[in-house]
Amino acid sequence: MSPILRAGPILRALHGINKKYQKMYCYPSQKGLLGLLETWQGLSLSIATLNRWLRVVEDNEYLKRTRRIKRDPVKGILFKSTLYHITLKGYMELAKMGVNVWSEIKGIKSQGLRLAAGVVKKIRGAKKLGEILEGMVFMGGSQKTALIK
Repeated sequence: MSPILRAGPILRALHGINKKYQKMYCYPSQKGLLGLLETWQGLSLSIATLNRWLRVVEDNEYLKRTRRIKRDPVKGILFKSTLYHITLKGYMELAKMGVNVWSEIKGIKSQGLRLAAGVVKKIRGAKKLGEILEGMVFMGGSQKTALIK
């Protein structure tokens, strides 16, 4: 099965959670995510299959996963649910599927510009912003020139 076919149901489920809580990230449990996939997508998967699909989706850069742990002095390491963040590529794929994600795409692009400005401030000896951005590509090659001007 192609990565896009695996990505679709997972991205739609995670996007639904993001919209519900008005965040750009979410951290459902594996069982919770399986429940959403079964209820809304009609997919009945095992946890092992879900983890394989998530790995494929993450490897194709539609999604970023961050493992969350908590250190307790008595109990040691406590594992918490994984944090999921849909990438710009993932939102573009959702847009191709007909999901209205333009406000999220706009937010990611504006955040990318703010992050780029923060990187520029950290570089010492830079004379012009255009000189720094010459070799960098943000959000695709066609928009690099728009950032420089």
